[in-house]
Amino acid sequence: MSLAACSLKPVSPDQMTRLHDATLRILAETGIVFESEEALAIFKKHGARVEGRTVFIDEKMVDDAIQSAPSTYRHRGRNDARSILVGHRQKRLVLSGAYGPVNIYDPENGRRPGTMEDFINLTKLSHALDSVSVVGGLPVDPSDLEPKHKTFQMLYQILRHTDKPIWAFSSLGEDVLNMFKMVEIAYGSSAQVWEEHVVAAPVCPLSPLKYARTASETILTYARHRQPLYINSCIMAGVSGPISLLGTATLMNTEILGGLVLAQLTAPGTPIVYVPGGTVADMRSGSYICGSPESNLIVMVGLQMALDQYLLPTRVMGGLTDSKAIDYQAGAEVMQNLFMPILAGAHFLNNVLGTMESQMTVSLGKYLLDVESIERVVRVMEGISGDDTDLSVDLIQQEAHKGNYLMNPSTLKKCRSRWQPSIADWDTYNKWQKGGSLNAEDRGHLRSKEILANSPDSLLPKDIELDLRKYAEKRVSVAI
Repeated sequence: MSLAACSLKPVSPDQMTRLHDATLRILAETGIVFESEEALAIFKKHGARVEGRTVFIDEKMVDDAIQSAPSTYRHRGRNDARSILVGHRQKRLVLSGAYGPVNIYDPENGRRPGTMEDFINLTKLSHALDSVSVVGGLPVDPSDLEPKHKTFQMLYQILRHTDKPIWAFSSLGEDVLNMFKMVEIAYGSSAQVWEEHVVAAPVCPLSPLKYARTASETILTYARHRQPLYINSCIMAGVSGPISLLGTATLMNTEILGGLVLAQLTAPGTPIVYVPGGTVADMRSGSYICGSPESNLIVMVGLQMALDQYLLPTRVMGGLTDSKAIDYQAGAEVMQNLFMPILAGAHFLNNVLGTMESQMTVSLGKYLLDVESIERVVRVMEGISGDDTDLSVDLIQQEAHKGNYLMNPSTLKKCRSRWQPSIADWDTYNKWQKGGSLNAEDRGHLRSKEILANSPDSLLPKDIELDLRKYAEKRVSVAI
């Protein structure tokens, strides 16, 4: 797919300049709060003005940080053949599955709290799907685990069930170091593993204009190991940010650049992915929604800033819906939330598979439906090339007024190359009825069960898995 062909840009170059200048003014005059003594010390060491826990960042510090952050980085999988590029030199769209739901839904059991078994199944499913590039994070929150052990048990299962590039988690520094030790065990090496980018984590500012201790220590610890950080500003316009769409985009930009500066001061060259997560709220209730087209306008402004102003890698959430069922609303909102950021040039789409109910619930069946939705968008983005650029003048003149190309040799030769759905039903009504009258949700659910039935129990050598399990069982989170 040619990402360079994407051109959906909601703001003008002049507006981008004004937004950047406004960001610099806020950073220098209002500042950002960092709830970490270590982070404050780093800013002081590099000449920033610090008053209490508020850091005032000048233009040169911002410019230097942007210059030192790479425009592309290589995220290595344990199986190096699955490694990917993220950023301006990547050749294909990077995708990852659900992140953050607390419930799981299937047509047999309905909606219920997620468990570790569900977490494992979703991890296996993400690994098995060719379209998914990065596995891990929180596809569903396992409610049956003790909070103090949860982080390490989840990472243990991620490392067991995929050899693709992985997400881990944000946490306090000691927890992150324990997670890094688990990565070392799984990769079968120690210091050498940190010579490459092998594990990424999201970091969310506490809007407006604050980084809590956990977020600050995540930035510090990942940066010291040169591991990628996804700085995700999730502002709700009219609730945690201005009601103005560009006002929220400005606040979002300010928060992301503040985190970027801390990472680059800690370790220049640390990969930073710009994640514009701003949304509009439902102003009738003040609640979070993800199906509004206006949310995508905020996101696309952020994408423009990252791509054109700062040359940073980008990631956005796509495939989201507020629908509580797998219905027309879900389909419309998912396609809206896929097409708009892809047309705007996003490098990486997260939360694109299986989510519903404003990210509260995940569905195995919808995982497969969303894969097909992405395949449709990707096919459109590939455009018309190769044999399809043939104007077919000779063929048209040959067939002339006969009116039937179905049995023409050119049709027979190329007919199998046409795009076909993996889940959608294109059969006649009678054939569909004879097959059980299954709807799309049913077909997606059955396909997910087939994939899981054929998934291996573990992808790690037994001795490494044993060492990893023993280490994980002994860890107790300090962030609880």
